[in-house]
Amino acid sequence: MPITDFGHRKVIITCAVTGGSEFNPAHPAFPVTPKEIADSAIETAKAGAAVVHVRVRDPQTGEGLCEHALFKEASHRIRQAGTDVILNLTCGGLARLVPDAAHESKAGPGTTVAPAEVRYRHIEVCLPDMRSLDVRTSNQGDGGSEYLCLNTSRRLRAVARSVSCRANRTPRCRLRVPSSLNRFPYSVPALQA
Repeated sequence: MPITDFGHRKVIITCAVTGGSEFNPAHPAFPVTPKEIADSAIETAKAGAAVVHVRVRDPQTGEGLCEHALFKEASHRIRQAGTDVILNLTCGGLARLVPDAAHESKAGPGTTVAPAEVRYRHIEVCLPDMRSLDVRTSNQGDGGSEYLCLNTSRRLRAVARSVSCRANRTPRCRLRVPSSLNRFPYSVPALQA
């Protein structure tokens, strides 16, 4: 695994080649197909990234998806490239809750929340070296849309008990704000099980 020396500090570089934001068609080299995503991931690995964080997109529209067949193709291509990059598949998909404008207690158009077994199916199919585990529910905005990224304690326990965890794959926990620490203990027992 390439680790770049920054003076006396060693830094592990992670690259998210597509990110989770909406597709930007104005960017001429934005990777969309599994092949383009894999090629970008391999290029970043050769440039020194130790970890590639992979999300997949609809090859026709560029919209973010959580389709395990696309993850499987991108993962296979990355692994076949012969780099020693750590493959990290996102667990951030299928968690968008768009409150209805008239009744915020109800889900509105654009909501993609799915059960944990659907949301994390690609993890069980692809068995990445690492997978992300967001330990918070948060307000999000992308362009003109506003939504919640929904990560309940029940979901945290479900992903922590997933096949990849039982197969000794490492979760990468995102603790973006101090309040995330309050929710982290809910998932730790399942991670250690």
